[in-house]
Amino acid sequence: MKISRIFLIISLILILFSININLTSYATLEAGKISFTPLFYLGLIFFILFILTTSKSLETIMILIGNEEAMVERTKKAIEEFAKNKEKPYILISGEIERDERNRPRKDSQQYQIYTALRENNFLPKQLIIEGKSKDSLENFLYSIKRLEKKGIKKLNIATSPLHYARFKLFEKKAKKTGLIEKDFEINPLYTKNTENPFYGILAYIKDYFRVNSTNSLEEARNKSYLKAGIKLKNKLNPLKK
Repeated sequence: MKISRIFLIISLILILFSININLTSYATLEAGKISFTPLFYLGLIFFILFILTTSKSLETIMILIGNEEAMVERTKKAIEEFAKNKEKPYILISGEIERDERNRPRKDSQQYQIYTALRENNFLPKQLIIEGKSKDSLENFLYSIKRLEKKGIKKLNIATSPLHYARFKLFEKKAKKTGLIEKDFEINPLYTKNTENPFYGILAYIKDYFRVNSTNSLEEARNKSYLKAGIKLKNKLNPLKK
């Protein structure tokens, strides 16, 4: 159970119990005022904790690594939506980090370019979540929800094309069915200009559909041998522009 819900339950129990005590033995009526027991104030503290932990559950905008044109569109969309949102959500950059011979992020890598673009638009490091391991869309989903879980975040907006987003809905459905994420976890689209090869997009959806529905869990699907074949197909039909 989410920690904020635990705080809410405890606060309600303490407040109701304190009112009951007041009514039976401790309540006094003096000049129109009612005195409360320490339990009431303790319950109030837990209620404040509930509010604080709930307010920290900010939504997140995901920027996925893709071809160069897609990367630009996704980053632009994320910046636009961030500016509109009063809560100032986290920006999650998802995709494998390319490193040089000294194990530093390559300056020509997409992760580095996205990070630089966000910093140039006055984003603070504390507003960014870096997921640097995923090699395909399923891993984008799996590794990202693990990062969000640690922060108590249950809402993810994905800046991508409709075809690509449809694959994430496949993953979401399976994750909820198997208990990987809770039923109230939300995944919503922030549609960008479609920059992917439509033929690749359809094939990728079909691949992921059978990959997900032929296994018992997303973790099992991740280990399917489709991964290498999918990456080769992606590089052929939708190559990165170096």
